[in-house]
Amino acid sequence: TLLITTIALVALGFAFMMAGLVYDIAFAGIPYQDPTPELAAQYAADSRVASLLFLIGGGLASLGALAAIVLAFQVVRRLWKPQEKTPRREDAA
Repeated sequence: TLLITTIALVALGFAFMMAGLVYDIAFAGIPYQDPTPELAAQYAADSRVASLLFLIGGGLASLGALAAIVLAFQVVRRLWKPQEKTPRREDAA
């Protein structure tokens, strides 16, 4: 389940970052050269929303990457762990 969580967190993070980028391009866009106070306020609000989406996406992707590191550490630890020797059974035949 940790593998699925890792992949989901990274994918969700990148989805949020892409949503922030699309929102920034679609709504905030390039700032006006000489905006009215209303346009400047609208641009600032749209820019904050896009930045927040991008930051949330970055945080989720970072958590997913951290989970991937933990998962890789567990796998390596399990592979390098010495195998316990089981006593050999002798057949009673």
